[in-house]
Amino acid sequence: MQQRHFDLHLPLLPDQEYAAFLGCLGERVHSVYASLHTHAVSDARPCGKALPENMLFAMVQASPAPVYLLLNSRFHSPEAYAASGCARLAAVLDSVLTAGTVAGVVYADAILLTALARHAPTLARALEAVPSVNCGLDSWDKARQHLEMAESLGFRLPRILVPDRALNRIPARLAEFRHAMRVELPGAALHLLANEGCLWQCPYKPAHDALMACARCDGHTGGGVFKTLQDAACLRRYWDEPWRVLASPFIRPEDLPLLAGVADGVKLGGRSRGARAMQMVIRAYVAGRYEGNLLELLDTAEALAGCLHLSNHRLPGDFHAVVSACDKDCARCGWCRKVACNTIRRKNISLE
Repeated sequence: MQQRHFDLHLPLLPDQEYAAFLGCLGERVHSVYASLHTHAVSDARPCGKALPENMLFAMVQASPAPVYLLLNSRFHSPEAYAASGCARLAAVLDSVLTAGTVAGVVYADAILLTALARHAPTLARALEAVPSVNCGLDSWDKARQHLEMAESLGFRLPRILVPDRALNRIPARLAEFRHAMRVELPGAALHLLANEGCLWQCPYKPAHDALMACARCDGHTGGGVFKTLQDAACLRRYWDEPWRVLASPFIRPEDLPLLAGVADGVKLGGRSRGARAMQMVIRAYVAGRYEGNLLELLDTAEALAGCLHLSNHRLPGDFHAVVSACDKDCARCGWCRKVACNTIRRKNISLE
């Protein structure tokens, strides 16, 4: 598979210039995922500015590829599962579904998916149910349980799956996942989250997701969540031990050709960073190279780009091969620490 044919799963943003940019990518865009930009739907991000319904409809209708709507907060308030909450959610989904480009929903909360299907079975039959990457599908056995549950609720089977980010660095398990997927879900596309900036097997991830969900339930803007991550979670860990960024399960633009025959495409994250930053990320992966600070491409870790610089062009040519073949025993190995000495520098600015 040639790199230029590697499919992309990208965020859809309410920005005309960005929409035109996606249109220029043509068939490279396999599908897009979009926030509904309404406080009635929780999408794993703090509350932002709501988008008028007509603008939301226009954004979705103009999409150059199938659209997957985000319902991917880890959990919701009890009111969201009640009949009144499901009715509000169903009404929003129904209004956008008529745009004609919507293929399905991305979920992380199986209780919400079940409540929605019971309240609006006709709506469920019109939508694919796609497990969020935050469902952590690190084995086909786990994926199968999600598929069986969603199908029993009346949803369509997904035409795209994004497995757990850890499989980016565990080739044998990724191959097992891919083989089972080809047998049990033929025709669906396997995409890998390429610009993941989270810690390897991040111990903060469950609490991180919960903080985001809590912020959404309480109507917060998310500033407190970021401050917590900076002071006592992943960003603090990266600042104290910058070499750990190299153990993060990202895939560099230069390493996409190595995925030929392994995956069908890549998902790129970073929708909350805005249209301009997202275009920069996409251009790097389309070009297959990036000469700048690699942290600028990585979701989550981009928050450190102002105080740490990771020289992407200085990473060794066998970087992906080494970090994919290692046993992930970082305390014993030390390879990432050595590479970090030549590739990562602190800027004259503190984390605070």
